[in-house]
Formats: sequence, structure tokens, C-alpha cells
Amino acid sequence: MTENRKAVREEMNELPEGFKMTELGPIPKEWKIERLEEMVSEIMSGEWGKDENAPGLVACRVLRGTDFAEAEKCNLSKVPVRYVKAAAVQRRQLKAGDLIVELSGGSEDQPTGRILLVADELLNRNKMPVLYSNFTKRIRISSDYVLPEYFAYYWRHLYNLGATRLYEKRTTGIRNFKLDDFLRSEMITIPPVNEQKAISRILFTVQQARETTERVIQATNELKKA
Repeated sequence: MTENRKAVREEMNELPEGFKMTELGPIPKEWKIERLEEMVSEIMSGEWGKDENAPGLVACRVLRGTDFAEAEKCNLSKVPVRYVKAAAVQRRQLKAGDLIVELSGGSEDQPTGRILLVADELLNRNKMPVLYSNFTKRIRISSDYVLPEYFAYYWRHLYNLGATRLYEKRTTGIRNFKLDDFLRSEMITIPPVNEQKAISRILFTVQQARETTERVIQATNELKKA
């Protein structure tokens, strides 16, 4: 124990000027660290609705975890249309900045806990209300010093590191994500808002470039087949 403390002190002494040591490692002094749950103001379960229309029901697009990849591209063409009670639509209709978390499903190669940031463009492209299924939950951010887009990118970073796997409960082959445990246990580093905007902008540009490359590869493969 003494040796570990000595090693930590030596590491702190070697930090560049303007940095501090935290439980997540060295970060700039003006950055903060909080638990994810401290950023959340509201968590609400989803609604699946009914197959057929009836009096008192509203036609809606209802997002599932399987729709996340296309929804990130603002494509809702394959999102099912369901019929939901008007009161439930009012409570659960998505707005820009909402975050949707996948709770059930997944696989060995794709754990649960994926997150989707709801963008303005996603909603503007669809005339129907957009909701989310009962196998997902909606998260709304309360903090005025954490941007939803930065929160979403940080969550994806944790997901890519495999952090959500630690909070999976498996029953009869189905994987369920223990959202509350994840929010209570995992931490987020919080830069100033202007830096969050810059980080999010860069990551968005990288994501767009990757998607463009994937479309070019797909078009090339289809051309070769033709």
C-alpha cells in the first residue's frame, strides 16, 4: 500500500502544468468529474403501442434498438408505425437532445447499453410523433454544464471500452442492461462547455467521414456485382 501511494505521488509530481490527478487519471485542472447519474433529470420507459388504429390512438414511429444505426443517419424509413394512446404520446414524444438507451437484446458482439442522441433533423424529417419502444428508456440531461451531444459521445466511448458489459444481466439467452447501476457507478469527465462543443464537433465530423467512406465502399461493391 505504501509503495502504491508513493507511485501515485511520483506520478502526480510528473504531471504537466495545468493538470491534476483524479481517479480516472490526469485531466486538465478546469475539468470536473461527476457520476453519470448526477447529469440525469429524468428517465422514462418506452411505449410499444398497438398494431392497428382505433379511436383515441395516434399513429407514431416507435424506435427500437435495432433502428439506432439508421436513426443516427436520420433515416426512419424502417421504423415501425404503431398506434399509441394520446396521453402516452404527450408524455413520451421525443424532442431534440433526448437520449435513448437500449435495455434488452444485444449479442456477444453487440452488448446492450447502446445510446442514441435524438437530433433536430431526425424529428423534422418525420411528420408523425417519434416515440421509443418498451425495450428502451429515454434519458434527459439536467445539468446546464453538460451538453447532451457530449454526454452521448462519452457514453459511446464507455460502450466501446466494454463498460456496459459489466452491467448486463443474462436470463434465458436475453441480455438486460442494468441502467441504474451503470449510472450510479460510472463517471464522466466534464470539460468547459466550449470545449465540449469543440470535441463533439470533431467527433461528428469523424463520424460523417466514416459513413461517407462506408457508402462509397458499398456503392463500389454493388458496381462490381453489376
